[in-house]
Amino acid sequence: MNYTALTIGPLYQTFSLAKKTREFWAGSFMFSLLMKSIIDQIEDKENIILPYARNAKYPELKSVGLYSDRLLYKGSIQDIDTIITNAIDVLASYMYQGSNSENEDMKRKAQMKELLSSYVQVYHFSSGKIEDINPDPERNYIERLHTVLDSLELESKITTASSIKGISKFYKYISKTRIYKEHYLSHYKDGTRSLVEIATHELLCCPLFRNAYDELRNKYIKEDKKQDENVVFVEDDNDFLNALKEKTSIIIKNEKQAKRPIDNLPVFKNHHKYIAVIYGDGDKMGQLIREVVKAQDNSLNGIHTVSSTLFEWAKASAEIIKSYGGLPVYVGGDDILCFAPIVNGKENIIDILQKISADFTDKFKEALKIFPVQDFPTLSFGVSITYYKFPLNEALVHAHHLIGEMKKNGGNGVNLKMLKHSGSNFHIMLKFPHPKMKSNSTEFDIFKNLMEIDFDDKMLSSTAYHLQNNESLLNSINVGDVNNESERNERIHNFFYNKMEGYPKDKEMDKPHFFVEVEKMIKHIYREGIDKECLVERKVKCKILPLYDMLRLVRFFKGLDKTF
Repeated sequence: MNYTALTIGPLYQTFSLAKKTREFWAGSFMFSLLMKSIIDQIEDKENIILPYARNAKYPELKSVGLYSDRLLYKGSIQDIDTIITNAIDVLASYMYQGSNSENEDMKRKAQMKELLSSYVQVYHFSSGKIEDINPDPERNYIERLHTVLDSLELESKITTASSIKGISKFYKYISKTRIYKEHYLSHYKDGTRSLVEIATHELLCCPLFRNAYDELRNKYIKEDKKQDENVVFVEDDNDFLNALKEKTSIIIKNEKQAKRPIDNLPVFKNHHKYIAVIYGDGDKMGQLIREVVKAQDNSLNGIHTVSSTLFEWAKASAEIIKSYGGLPVYVGGDDILCFAPIVNGKENIIDILQKISADFTDKFKEALKIFPVQDFPTLSFGVSITYYKFPLNEALVHAHHLIGEMKKNGGNGVNLKMLKHSGSNFHIMLKFPHPKMKSNSTEFDIFKNLMEIDFDDKMLSSTAYHLQNNESLLNSINVGDVNNESERNERIHNFFYNKMEGYPKDKEMDKPHFFVEVEKMIKHIYREGIDKECLVERKVKCKILPLYDMLRLVRFFKGLDKTF
């Protein structure tokens, strides 16, 4: 059987030229648009293995990239070079700067096509026998095709300085292009979404603040029109945030004086100056595809079910992120790249990622229930939370590194690192409840409970101080048989019951309590043995560092961190 595989780029270089959120969005969307334009021209879409492109379910592009950078096809694609040339022509028609002159537009489009022809990299190959690609009998045809594409991407051509300059210019004047007007502006009524706008989305959502928010945004974050009708974005983020803080404070004060209820009004908090940069990637997808391909004896039906499920999940996830106030840059295949606020109302970024992850697993459980699949896939996330002035490219690198660590630790969770404006940082890894197991006081459950409990900053600080002050006593928990979990848990409970003033004495108490959740976390840390060296040396400090970081994260999410 003949197979064709194709990959497009350069992705990394295009992202490296981006500096702002809209530029990352545009850099990703242009490749999704290119891939869709290639697929549009393929007559027999039934033979497309990946991505999914069958019948009425074949999705349109709406504000977020849904198409991956790779295409796998069963058979030969006729006139593939012509298809690629036509796709680049379509892409050029979306990326040139529009003007008021038809002749000028034709000239600019031709220039953009010439630029893209030298910049865009499309590699493809076709083989009559899958064994010629990779003779390893343990690998199915999809794995073998991806192996060759990996090799082709390593041989990427050198991009000229003029091409790089052209892409940078496209970013600068993006608001004059069709790609921005038709695929971004038409789906985001508020227009461009800068970092500070995403970070403060919670305040925008408040009806009482809306007019003031729009007024300040128009004043400090605006489009600057030059004489040549090009448009560039001018932003004064710091003044915008300071003015927003002052204005919302005045509104709340006026509401108090008028004796109107203010319980549900958001207050400008420290986390409104921070942004979450998120990478997401599926766990065990290779194993899932191997099982489906084997069960179907190399038929495309199973793979189409997988790719269709991925598309449905991607569309749903993009809507979840947008509804939360985030900006989905790319949601395709089993990957996610997005920017999001830390908190929006009663939800925080951890809640949203857990919802996306649960939907991912649930959709596969439903779609593949007729297949003999041993374990359904989950999702891993790397989340870099940084101050709004922190370089976006560096935050992306951090998030990419964090997701790698999450996968090394079994996946199915969030690996989050917060870098504060002061230079301090904290790091926490939260495992989601496993799809096949009931929750058992995991870090995620404890975090959720802590977020729902009302307490003040003093309680957080005094608890951390009290644990540090009783380090020698906590060390004694390891005396004797440290592997005896019931004995160890009893000692931990006695410590909290007797040493923590305010610990609930009523065993029948059904509401979550701050001290009870902290006690659960310490029990969990000892049971997991996070650091074997710490266990052996009985160093309690490094054993409970995850607890301190969790408490700091809760403090930050709740807005108890007063440092502005």
